[in-house]
Amino acid sequence: MRTVARPSALLLVAALAVTLAPKAMITTYGREDDTARLADDLGQMLVAQGFAVTRREEIGRPPTFYASRAGCKVMIRQATDPNGYDRKYRQNAKAIGPVHYRIGSERFDEPPMLRMWIGDILHEAGMRIGLAEARAPALAVALGSDCPPDALPTGDLRIYPDSTA
Repeated sequence: MRTVARPSALLLVAALAVTLAPKAMITTYGREDDTARLADDLGQMLVAQGFAVTRREEIGRPPTFYASRAGCKVMIRQATDPNGYDRKYRQNAKAIGPVHYRIGSERFDEPPMLRMWIGDILHEAGMRIGLAEARAPALAVALGSDCPPDALPTGDLRIYPDSTA
């Protein structure tokens, strides 16, 4: 019975992909990610972890959070396009520490561009057909050398589709 279930499941997945993919690509939609909520959640998470937080807004970019707690310095923001601001962000982070990237609780030393691109495409397709849910955001993080590795738990952060659009 098990061998029959696998081909049937594959056939079902293929049929769904063939029927939903065109709909996802041609349907118009007005929803985007709720980046303002993510920014608020980032600030609240830092405060909850005992950090003193400064939020800096930039035109056309997500806000950058600078936080400190007992010698531990942190710089963090949503990584919407790491190649677009990577040089400037790394320059600003030099005083704190090396930049790494996180998606959920996974850590990357280089921007996970392919993973972010695929995730964005799948998420956008989900929004187009009304199936999008919250997902783990990509974050650019600089931690000072005085910070313990678990100083900034980002695994529970989520970016939600905007419900007002």
